[in-house]
Amino acid sequence: IALVGTLMSDSATYANASEFTAELERITEGADRRSVVSTATASGGVMPIRLDRARRRRISTKTILVATGIATALCAIVLWGILDYYQTTKANKKALALFNSASIEGAKSETLRDALRTLQDLATHYPKTIYGKDAKAKWIDRTKTAIIAHEFEKAGIKAEKSKRDTDKAVAEFKATEAALLSEFSDAESTTSFIKRQTQIHIENFFTRYHRAARREWKTSTFNNIQGCCRRDQYGQAIAAAKAFAKKWPKAPERVAAAQDCIKQAEGLAEEAYNKAKAEADELAKTGKADKILQAIGIFERIMRNYGIEKYVKQAEEEITKLGER
Repeated sequence: IALVGTLMSDSATYANASEFTAELERITEGADRRSVVSTATASGGVMPIRLDRARRRRISTKTILVATGIATALCAIVLWGILDYYQTTKANKKALALFNSASIEGAKSETLRDALRTLQDLATHYPKTIYGKDAKAKWIDRTKTAIIAHEFEKAGIKAEKSKRDTDKAVAEFKATEAALLSEFSDAESTTSFIKRQTQIHIENFFTRYHRAARREWKTSTFNNIQGCCRRDQYGQAIAAAKAFAKKWPKAPERVAAAQDCIKQAEGLAEEAYNKAKAEADELAKTGKADKILQAIGIFERIMRNYGIEKYVKQAEEEITKLGER
């Protein structure tokens, strides 16, 4: 509009085409801002509007390359995010399957090692998943602990079968310890736990051993010894005490009690023999045949009941003497 207005004004006279061309270039290429008038109001009035004419700018190759690079990087980030999400979802799914498998295997003592291998694979191949992290943080150690407990439980069963042989029982626990240390020597904490379990199981074994010895002593052996002594079966009482001490050699309190009973039985046997001999001698002094027979009967009872070689021989000698009378 400005161009037309200028060219159509009365003062716009040009001597030749060159002047017209120069005027045209001055108008179109000038840097000054121009005022124009726009007619478009509904009332028919004219409202002036000021417009800025933008300069023409040339986009450089460097700018294009930079923009292209930024766009490529953004696309790569978005694509990486999509792929990572997909891979993470896929990994979580596989990790969950492994974890469920390990849980099933861990439910049975005979498949605990399978569960351990599964958890180790889970922690190795899917370390970024929640299941891989949990496996590494706690489930591998828990499964090892379960395996260790199971192995010591088996050793305990074997030890119970040889309860009287304490050396053999202790050897069972030591063998279990050696095998587990060879299998799980990867961590000091595991090694310490295994050794501690050996100590605990040996201590528990001897606790059960002592309880069994005490129970047998109170419920049968001691009563048997007392009964034998009341029936003058001192030899049997001594034999029962000796058998008990041999059976429970690592129960010192009970062994000491058995030794006391042996001494008491020996003392009672001597006391009873001396009393019986004195009675037999009194009968023999009468010189009567029936009394001598009664005296012989006393010594025969000693031979039958006492069960102690010393008194058996002495009784035989006394019977021989009485027979000669």
